[in-house]
Amino acid sequence: MNFRRISIDHFGAFDNFQIEQLSDGLNVLHGSNGSGKSTVLEFLRGVMCGFDRSRKQHFLPTTGGHSAGGGIQCTQPEFNFSITRRSRPGHRDTLAITTQSNDESIPSRVRSQIAKLDEDLIRTIFFVSGHEAHSIPEMLRIAKRDGISLVHRSTTPAWLAERIETVDLFRNAAADPVPGQAELEQLTRRKKKLREQIDSLSQSQKGRDRDWSQKLDRLQTRIRTLRDRSNWTLTELERCQIDLSELQLRLWSQKKQLAKPRLTHKTPQSSEPPKSKTIDSRAIGSIDREIANAQRVLKDLARSRYELSVLVADLSGGPSDQEAMTATFEQQRIGISRIEQEVHQMIDQIDSINQPTELPASQRRSSTEEFQRSLTTIQDQLAVICRGLGQQQDFTQRSTLLKQRKGVDRCERQLVRQIRRLQKEREVLVSQLTKQHGEHKQLLTENEARRCECVHHGVENSKAVRVEQAPLPQPTSRDHSHEQRQQTLKLEAQLIARKRKLQTSWWSLVEELCHCRQELADHQALTHDYANDRRIQILKQEYNELEQKRSDALEQSQSLIILQSVLQRTQEYLDQEVTCPVIAEASELLNKMTDGRHTGFQYCEKTNQLNVTNESGDLLPLAALSRGTNEQASLSFRLALWNEYSRRGVELPLVFDECLSDSDDDRVLACVDALIDSCSENRQILFFTCQDRLSELFEQRGTSVRTLPGSNRTPQVARIRQQAAIPLPSESRIPAASLHEDSQIIHSLQAREPFWLAPDQSIGVLPSLGEQMVRRLGALGVRTIGDLIGLDPEITEMPLDSLQISAATLRNWQAEARLLCCVPNLTGRDAQTLVAIGVLSPSELSQADAGDLVRRMERAHSGSGEYGPLEWLSSELIRPNQKLCHSWIQFARSSRTMRQARGESNNELRTDRSHPLPASHFSHRPADSDSEFPAPPKGNISWEPDRFALDSLVTAQPGRSRANYRFLLSPDSLVSETPGIGQRAAERLHRIGLTTVFDLLHRDAREISRRLSRPRYTVEVVERWQQLATLLCRIPELRAAHAEILVACGVTQVETLLRLTPQQLLDSIREHASSPSWQRSPKVGPLPSLEDVTQWIALARHSRELRAA
Repeated sequence: MNFRRISIDHFGAFDNFQIEQLSDGLNVLHGSNGSGKSTVLEFLRGVMCGFDRSRKQHFLPTTGGHSAGGGIQCTQPEFNFSITRRSRPGHRDTLAITTQSNDESIPSRVRSQIAKLDEDLIRTIFFVSGHEAHSIPEMLRIAKRDGISLVHRSTTPAWLAERIETVDLFRNAAADPVPGQAELEQLTRRKKKLREQIDSLSQSQKGRDRDWSQKLDRLQTRIRTLRDRSNWTLTELERCQIDLSELQLRLWSQKKQLAKPRLTHKTPQSSEPPKSKTIDSRAIGSIDREIANAQRVLKDLARSRYELSVLVADLSGGPSDQEAMTATFEQQRIGISRIEQEVHQMIDQIDSINQPTELPASQRRSSTEEFQRSLTTIQDQLAVICRGLGQQQDFTQRSTLLKQRKGVDRCERQLVRQIRRLQKEREVLVSQLTKQHGEHKQLLTENEARRCECVHHGVENSKAVRVEQAPLPQPTSRDHSHEQRQQTLKLEAQLIARKRKLQTSWWSLVEELCHCRQELADHQALTHDYANDRRIQILKQEYNELEQKRSDALEQSQSLIILQSVLQRTQEYLDQEVTCPVIAEASELLNKMTDGRHTGFQYCEKTNQLNVTNESGDLLPLAALSRGTNEQASLSFRLALWNEYSRRGVELPLVFDECLSDSDDDRVLACVDALIDSCSENRQILFFTCQDRLSELFEQRGTSVRTLPGSNRTPQVARIRQQAAIPLPSESRIPAASLHEDSQIIHSLQAREPFWLAPDQSIGVLPSLGEQMVRRLGALGVRTIGDLIGLDPEITEMPLDSLQISAATLRNWQAEARLLCCVPNLTGRDAQTLVAIGVLSPSELSQADAGDLVRRMERAHSGSGEYGPLEWLSSELIRPNQKLCHSWIQFARSSRTMRQARGESNNELRTDRSHPLPASHFSHRPADSDSEFPAPPKGNISWEPDRFALDSLVTAQPGRSRANYRFLLSPDSLVSETPGIGQRAAERLHRIGLTTVFDLLHRDAREISRRLSRPRYTVEVVERWQQLATLLCRIPELRAAHAEILVACGVTQVETLLRLTPQQLLDSIREHASSPSWQRSPKVGPLPSLEDVTQWIALARHSRELRAA
């Protein structure tokens, strides 16, 4: 299976991305960092094995209506087909196999082949990245898992096999020799002892199981008895409570019958006859007796009311309304449902236990735990139901008592009304009796007479007609109603006593029942301990092993003589050795790649390690190899496994991402040759790389290198044309203008002065956008600065989160682009600074206050925002001041609108994102310029240097002319052109924002050393770079080697050089020739002559100064 075209849709940052015209053999694809090589690799893995891991790594969009995925167009010798896999959120991936062949079985065959692919196999052997490409232990694991033999094995010849069969027949027919008698007796005694231990332990366990079963039956019987007694006691208690409630209701709700007392009338003994007709005063006495009876009944009712109130107070705290009782009933219903579910589960478990097959110990323990859990749940629900029933009973009893108390209150009100009525009648009778006698008579009641202390009242009362209360006749038998009440009260007391007794009995039964259940649960838990008792199994296993050992001893003693006499001597030197094909192929490849320095592999089965044999025959572990040799060994072993899987029917291309990065050119060329040789017979390898050096080496071997979108690498023919346009050394007579005309071919468009950007320019020229973000914005259809400014963060085809871009970041980019398009004379770093302090539009800048801008920039210097801390504001040369901010405000007041910017945009060419470099930048390079390192590649930097005309920084000293002199460096030169700064150092300086010599000279050396974060870049090294750059920028015609000599001697400024005489300078050079600083200078040449140093001093008189704008 070879790939012809790869189509990616909405996967990672790719949208409608295709890699076409892939051929058989080796395909090399070059792409810079962030161009999507890892995304393509992960996509190929996902198509073959599914997008589950890709989804976890956020390669697939989580929202949106797009169906993410893509397809691969493949070819085989018999037919062509396409594999398409799509991801559906919330569903499984869809896999489609399409073919133009008439054979309908092809899709099913391909689908079955893909289904058999293992994800570990794909990610470890076939589609690998840089880290996985070196993982030999993982490849060993996959090979062992799939049964690939890695050791040499021996086979017996056919004639020797026949001899062995003959020997076996002879051994079987031979008489059994007698084994050692002492050994057999010892084994027999041990065997008998083990049998006795097994029998004893079996009897002990049987007795223990029998006792356990009997105790279990007793506990279950006791629990059933206690449950029945508890239920009977509870039933009796409920009946007693009902009888007591009815009795109390009947006792206190019936109407009291009052007895009418008999009245007697006594008159004082007088000898004189009455003067007038007397009133019968028996009526007054009768009223008094009725009042006294009513008062006694009131006292009884008060006592009854008190008792009822006490009982109601005892029942307080329970449910107080019908809604609470409804909630209690609902809890009881839920509890009953739970009990019913648990009962059904227990029935199912009993049915499973009653199966004829014997359950294992683990399943029995699980069933016991399930029974225990079900019983606990039932007990909890029963407790809830009992609590609800108690609350219901309290509610009913309390309602009954409240009704009884209402009846008592009603009787009290009736008696009070009756007493008041009788008192009114008595007052009427007393007033009539007074009128008949013609004088005021004191007819006092018993209470009134007891409280009266007057003397005359007693005399008058003795003379007057007095109403006496005749004693009630003593009945011969007790009043019927009173006797019935007493019997009722007595019955009530009996019921209360019985209720208390039943409650005490019921609680004791419940407590005993809980104790029995806990004892039953503890007893049933012993089954787990019994099941874990493996003493019998251990003894039986030891018994079987002893029996087997005894049998082996007998067999060994019978066959030892024949085996020693025939087989050992024959197989020692007649076996034929067979080499493992994977190890053989890997060894051949490694020997070829290393040019014989390492001859092959050898696998150690005991340690599960792959060792390498060197040319001396020594075994070396992989950890002892260098990184380059380890890379060659990994590639050799992988290619051998690739061939082995191909023989097994797994035919897939090899895909490498960023491999061969640790090898030198010779090793890489050997690996390239091995890859090319392995691609024979219509096999395919895809090799992704971001290194120009690797690409050039592939091209040297005749392999064409293709570039991915976003790659800044030019093809080989284009590079040859560009090299022809590079300016010649200082001896060349080519005018500087012609050099600029040629160099403009490879640069982008530039906006019309004095504006930094134009709306129709590519978004790649925006200072804050790197190549990766440019590609991500390209997925949204944003190609130009105008597209970026017009993009709505809330309405995009693809969610910004899936591209790892926040809406706030996008708005800052838009604000920066708008400022650079509309405000004249504004630089890229100016716009970044304004956005970082919150100035997002030209109108806002035009209305701002200069002092406020300065204060905001001072705060931003120590803070962090979208662009990080504005550390460049710490430089005194470019430290923001009110004058600079005032100039920004003046620029903003003369700004243009975006409509005007679109109308005035043009397509002028410029050499880079800054202004064109001066001709002196190339015209006077030294003759040994081939040793200089090239400029670092462009990348995503946090800010760029000011884009004002750097030529204005260079001013001649008064009275001196520089018309005929040229300088090796200028402030706008790249830092990579400074002597002592190599490619890696230039790249690191580029990443921290130092791209030109001007940036290097006007930044603090300590700050630069700290941000480089490497021990080799000390403060002294950075200061040396600055000193060399200063001399080469100021002194004309000074070569790099001459500047190295001056710095080594301590001459770091032009003024110091001018104060020295030629002889003093020469003496100083000779003095420092053996100093450490001189030895540390890598480019110090031979000692100069007196004429040379005299010329340097003369050139220093034509130096120029560097000043800020």
